[in-house]
Amino acid sequence: MAGIERPVFALKGYDIAAGSCWTSGMTEAPPRIPPYDLNTYVPAAITVVRRSQGWPGLFLQERRGAAGVVNYPAGIRQHVVYVFQEDQTSEVVTESGRREIRYAAGEGRFTPAGQPVAFRWSGEVHLLMLGFEPWFFERVAAEVGCPATLPADTNIQKLPAGHPAVRIVQHLARELEPAAGGRLLADGLARAAAVHLLRQFALVPHVRAPHAAPPSAVLRAVDLMRRRLAEPRTIDEL
Repeated sequence: MAGIERPVFALKGYDIAAGSCWTSGMTEAPPRIPPYDLNTYVPAAITVVRRSQGWPGLFLQERRGAAGVVNYPAGIRQHVVYVFQEDQTSEVVTESGRREIRYAAGEGRFTPAGQPVAFRWSGEVHLLMLGFEPWFFERVAAEVGCPATLPADTNIQKLPAGHPAVRIVQHLARELEPAAGGRLLADGLARAAAVHLLRQFALVPHVRAPHAAPPSAVLRAVDLMRRRLAEPRTIDEL
């Protein structure tokens, strides 16, 4: 869109049960409600076609539906990757403004937990959703060595179709059918997706390669060891 308007999240008379209200021109403080659990909450215009079962700390859903709107004044409870299966136009409202974003089939969006956001979409929608429970995502972030806090503009950045996290979600969709080792595979692939998302959006520390001796020096040390196998050697000599 040409410009960014001041976003509005406080909705007078907001229907928490419906969760699909959209009102502009209000600046009151947002209602104190908990973040939405997207694993169980489904907007009225959307139907869950398939869903994962028994993936600790994770969920994957395939959803279809018609045009609609949804507002999360307190954010969502999980970190969620959306991968659009068809071309889609979506209006995204965050604390920094309002954007209209066109997604091509195969592109995605990453929505962090706990950040106020609203979405309005037009036409039919068909998407995959991979959700990380906060403890799962934070555990991966701790292993990577970075905070799990993500910037506010994460919602308005597109994930290209070739992004590793997008490709992983597409692959995980094939694991929605029961198969041996499915839970184990889902855990490993989801951890890999989380690492790629953290590398793109979080403050990941630079990792320096360990100092190593030049190859020529290593070869000289090996040659010395071979020539003096029967003699004592010191580290200084090597």
